[in-house]
Amino acid sequence: MSISLATTRTQSDPTDHSKATPPVPRRRRWWLVAIGVAMTAAAIVLVQTYVDSNNRTESVLVLARDVPWNQRITDTDLTVANATPDPHVHMIAATQRNDVIGRVAAHSLTAGSLLTAEQLTDHAIPGPGQLLVGLLVKPGQLPARGLRPEDHVQIVSGAQPTVGSTTVGDHPAVQATVVDVGPPNASDGITVDVVVDIELGAALTSMAATGPVLVSLVGPQK
Repeated sequence: MSISLATTRTQSDPTDHSKATPPVPRRRRWWLVAIGVAMTAAAIVLVQTYVDSNNRTESVLVLARDVPWNQRITDTDLTVANATPDPHVHMIAATQRNDVIGRVAAHSLTAGSLLTAEQLTDHAIPGPGQLLVGLLVKPGQLPARGLRPEDHVQIVSGAQPTVGSTTVGDHPAVQATVVDVGPPNASDGITVDVVVDIELGAALTSMAATGPVLVSLVGPQK
């Protein structure tokens, strides 16, 4: 006789959720969302401010043509351009145009360059405490490269000074700045206008009156 055994497996009904653990509701942290939105907005504002500051331009004065040193600025010397402000460059606003006209170029100014406050002065040469002296010099009495306005020079009497001395006879060497150089005359001599301190004016004019002078170019100070 045979016996049949049957094993019954109890399987849970997948549709029976009566005993399932209820899901825990997620709490939305709105304050974190708010902080994220605020930080994003602040970053956008900072970037926009940076871009705007770099792209901001102002109307400033620019040289329309070359202006020699010691010349007064005229209206035709100026034009207007847009430039980005720079705290290290003292640019002059276009609205100050009338204040600039009539002032004097403190250096030789180049067309197309920005005009800055440091390039202007109120006094033409000779200024207070200065004397303008004209010297007649011939080839061999000045450097072969010639002289230009703003050159710093040393002037001595035509006789060569002794080694180690800055004095020729009763005439000490005089330091001066070239203001202008005239065209050659019939004997190839040129007139060089120099400016000196008024205390040296008498010595220089006396030197020029007693004979030829030698004009040497002085290099930059160390």
